[in-house]
Amino acid sequence: MSRYHDHSTREVGQEDDARSDFWQIPTDWPVLDADHVHLWRVDLNQTDDLVARYSRVLAPDEEYRAGRFRFERHKRRFVVGRAILRQVLGRYLDLSPAHVAFGYGPKGKPFVDHSTDHLIRFNLSHTEELMVLAVSLNREMGVDVEFMRPISDIDQLADHCFSEKELRTFKQLKSQHRRAAFFRCWTRKEAYVKAIGDGFSAPLKGFDVSFLPEAEARLLRVVADSEEADKWSMCSFEPALDVQGALVAAGNDWNAHFYRWAKPWSECVSVV
Repeated sequence: MSRYHDHSTREVGQEDDARSDFWQIPTDWPVLDADHVHLWRVDLNQTDDLVARYSRVLAPDEEYRAGRFRFERHKRRFVVGRAILRQVLGRYLDLSPAHVAFGYGPKGKPFVDHSTDHLIRFNLSHTEELMVLAVSLNREMGVDVEFMRPISDIDQLADHCFSEKELRTFKQLKSQHRRAAFFRCWTRKEAYVKAIGDGFSAPLKGFDVSFLPEAEARLLRVVADSEEADKWSMCSFEPALDVQGALVAAGNDWNAHFYRWAKPWSECVSVV
């Protein structure tokens, strides 16, 4: 695996988490190579003017979905997230945002549906006003971010979602360390489930991930397939204060590059 020296790059498995000051605003649009996974950190809290401009690039089905939100803040987040998704993918595909087309797998995983380029893969996750978008070339992946809110019934949630091995490790931790450990484990499990495209049908108890702070981020075991864990690798990151994230991607020959979506990119919205 090649090693990059750019401080906005992460090799798979590295555990010095990519914190909020790690994400760089590129001066030029980054080149997406086969051994790259680009992660974009997006602020969904945008001005009224930008939200209005973003809404003009949405497809009819996205406009319909936006109109179904009960609360205005949720509608705004959806509009901004979908528009920036279109803007980012359009840059990679050399298309206007409005011309980016999407398809959906049999279990709901979205993909770029365009005859000019089937190599682009993407996945996204959002929490509160933050979205993280992952983009790769022909490499399946999943990303998850979660705000590390206090959880009163954290042990019961772990009982419901963690494997037996994960539970044994989790219950050995002191109570003050359990919240961070819970979200490290949860985001890594969610990212893997999203990577394989199984949605809610994948049994969360059917595989093990590492989550102790000193341990390399890894998919340790999949109960139903002894060879499955070796097909994937992961890294963890912290895109903002009290937000935990994880990326899982196929193979072990990739590096993660961390970028921030911000001005002037956020103002370059074309509806042509």
